Amino acid sequence: METEQPLSQQLEKLLTGIESTDSETEETPDKDERIKTTLEDNADLIKDVYKNKPFTKKEIEMLTILCELGESYGLDIIETSGGKFKRGTIYVHLSKMEEKGLVTGDKEESSEVGPRRRKFKITEETRERFQTWLKLLKILDLAVLKTD
Repeated sequence: METEQPLSQQLEKLLTGIESTDSETEETPDKDERIKTTLEDNADLIKDVYKNKPFTKKEIEMLTILCELGESYGLDIIETSGGKFKRGTIYVHLSKMEEKGLVTGDKEESSEVGPRRRKFKITEETRERFQTWLKLLKILDLAVLKTD
C-alpha cells in the first residue's frame, strides 16, 4: 500500500516540475502545454491549499520577519518591519497569533531593568505550514509568468 506524501513534498515536486521548464531555451507551445498539464494534474492540491489560507496579511508579514530573525523580542520585530508594526499594536498581534498557536512567547528568567521581556518564535507546525504556503504562491507565480 502506497502512503501519501506530505503536502510540502507534493508542492516541492510540483514546483520542481514547473521550474524545470526554465532550462528550455525556446518558448514553445509544448512547454506551455506541459506547465498547463502539470497545474491541471495538481489542481485539487492547489485548490485545497489555497482555499484553506491559514494566515492573515499581518500574520504573513510577522511570520516572514520571525523566519528571518528567529526567536525575537517585539521591539526587534518592530525595527525589522520597516514601520509595518508599531509599539502599540505589536503585542496585540503577537498575542492573537499565540492564541492561534502560530507563535510561542517565553519570558526572560529575570530582568535587571523593567519588567521581564518576552521572546517570540514560530512553532514548528506553523513554520511547515508557512513554508508550504510560500511554495504554493511561488508555484502560482511561476505558472502565471511562464504562460504569459
